[in-house]
Amino acid sequence: MKLLDYYFQAFRKYREITNKNKSLASDRQLYIKSNPNLDSFIVKKYHIEIEQSWLDEIDANLEFIDNAIREDRQFIQSKGEVVPIEKVKKVSRESVVHLAKHSDLITHVNKDNPNDIIPDKIYMTEKLADYQVYENRFLYKVVLYLKEFISLRYSNINKLRSTYICDFKSSKEFLSKHRQFKLDINFHDLNYQNEYPLPNASIDKALKKMEDLLEIVEMYLNTPLLKEVSKSPIIKDPIVKTNVLRMDNNFVHIVSFYDYLTGYSGLGYNCEEIVNTYTPYTNIMADELSEVSTLLSFLTNMYGNQIEELLENNYLLEEQRLKKEESDALALRIKRLKKNLDDPKTLNDYILALEDRNKYLESRDLLALDLEKENANLKIDNNTILAEQKILADRIKNYEKEIEELNLNHKIELDELNKKHNEEIVELNTQNASQIENITNEYESNILDLKNNHINGLSCLEDTYKEKILDLDINSKKIISEKEIEIENLNNDYKEKLNSLENNLLLTQAKLDLAIKDKEQIQLEYDAYRVSNGALKPSVELSNEERFTELEKEYDSFKKFFKEQWKITKKEIKKEINKK
Repeated sequence: MKLLDYYFQAFRKYREITNKNKSLASDRQLYIKSNPNLDSFIVKKYHIEIEQSWLDEIDANLEFIDNAIREDRQFIQSKGEVVPIEKVKKVSRESVVHLAKHSDLITHVNKDNPNDIIPDKIYMTEKLADYQVYENRFLYKVVLYLKEFISLRYSNINKLRSTYICDFKSSKEFLSKHRQFKLDINFHDLNYQNEYPLPNASIDKALKKMEDLLEIVEMYLNTPLLKEVSKSPIIKDPIVKTNVLRMDNNFVHIVSFYDYLTGYSGLGYNCEEIVNTYTPYTNIMADELSEVSTLLSFLTNMYGNQIEELLENNYLLEEQRLKKEESDALALRIKRLKKNLDDPKTLNDYILALEDRNKYLESRDLLALDLEKENANLKIDNNTILAEQKILADRIKNYEKEIEELNLNHKIELDELNKKHNEEIVELNTQNASQIENITNEYESNILDLKNNHINGLSCLEDTYKEKILDLDINSKKIISEKEIEIENLNNDYKEKLNSLENNLLLTQAKLDLAIKDKEQIQLEYDAYRVSNGALKPSVELSNEERFTELEKEYDSFKKFFKEQWKITKKEIKKEINKK
């Protein structure tokens, strides 16, 4: 069973229970009617069309790859070494040629037959089949690239085809009798494994074709030839066009096919986005979507009030009650069927009911308690049934007579009771009429008294209210005039103090400016004195930023001082010259 099937089954059972409650149905209707214009439900899927050309090209060239693998191309590698003669089982042509060139390996002659030459050692060759030829390595590279080529497009197509995008928005706010409800939902679902994509027979066929091609390519990679070749490093581009690659028919087509694969730049498919908008909602859809609010409300209440254990106990009690009702209903059904066993159909129903009873007892682990009784009922033979039928028929006749007698007695009792009831109604009506008149008279007199008292009270309240208003007006005017005088006095004091503070501030600022100028003048004279006496010299101590900034200020001040002093000095010089 798929995961959505489990959810659907659970949701259906959930709805069966919630639909029975009128209060929940009322809350769902309030949810549906609240802000329907703000509801938004959009679903996006993708329609894929696969380009058939590259699939046909691959299918057409698999034949040449298959033929090249079957050629089992290899070269023989000979490996030889000199070994003792005792280890030699078979002498080859290469062994004889080597012995002819290396006579030093013959150290003695056979005494019995001097013509027989028996060497002590001999050269043995071992021929090994080597599959690591360049053509085989190129073939392995093509097959491996083909697998990646198909797998990449297969995975991308499957991912897009199984993509499901859902955007759901809802903003609800409503009031019920005992609660205020507000819910804002902004739900986004991006699923790459949607089990229900858009139906498309052509893409199903193409995907099946791709799966078959991948199986064939995987089979090629598992052949002994390509398994052996996979142990060597993969060759790199550009491909060297050996004689075999240029001349062999199979490899000529494989080279061309490899160029096609490496030069293919397309996706291999066309994609179209399909958008479905489900707004406004249908009645069923809106009602089912409203369950989100009720379920969220339940969960927050359960955890917020910390009543998990209480709800669990209530659930178990309810389950026990339902099972007891089921058991009682089944027992009542058996009891009713047992009273009418004359009918064969009733007998069959009776036996089926007993079987249901057995199944229920097995599920409740109570079968052991009533097993003997139920088995005895199931083993009733035909003779016992006939005897019970006669007894039951006699009982039914007696019961019918008793019922007729009871009906007659019941009618007599009903007539007597109806007469008494009518008489009592008449008496009560006469008594109630007089009581109603007395009550209405008292009520009307009380209403008049209340109206008079109310009018008198209103007039008194109006008089007292007017007097209080006059007193309040006089007092308020006095208080306002006094407050205005106080405010005016405070404003005058504030202005005087503000003027004095401003004057003091101006005097202080002037003194401060004079003090700063005196300080700078004194500092200049002091530094000049230190320079003239050699106490102040250029040093590292004067190179920091703060001290050097002070020197710059002193230098600027000294220049101003020098200019002003020079003006005065020039005037004095001119006066002395004029005197002479």
